[in-house]
Amino acid sequence: AMRNTGMICLLDQGEYGNIHPTNKRPVGERLAELAGAILYGGGLVSPRAEGKYTRGNCLTVCLSEPVTVRGGEKPALLEIAGEDEVYVPAEAEVTGQTLRLRAEGVKRPLHARYAWTDWSDRVNLFGMNGLPLEPFCL
Repeated sequence: AMRNTGMICLLDQGEYGNIHPTNKRPVGERLAELAGAILYGGGLVSPRAEGKYTRGNCLTVCLSEPVTVRGGEKPALLEIAGEDEVYVPAEAEVTGQTLRLRAEGVKRPLHARYAWTDWSDRVNLFGMNGLPLEPFCL
């Protein structure tokens, strides 16, 4: 709600039990890129969730830019929930700027979240610019 503010994502820089990354260089570089994006309209920022919709047993999350899965594994840290708001791990299909999420037992998913945890070493969704997808809860 405040103008000329932003947030950088350091999800890929964390360390278990330490909220402050010891490697400060990525922090400074990402803050500089964010300042460039806010002040001059150019700068690398993390992709973010911009909306969602449900069709049947699939919840689609729309992203600000395309993402890719690193490490040759399935997308990690994604969860969905129905009306009961009980989140369960979701299977995901990544296609450009969309994430299609499903989970066994969730017939009509209404909510989605990503990386809703204090720390993880399984971060594997990244924008084409190399920056991690921002955590979200929709």
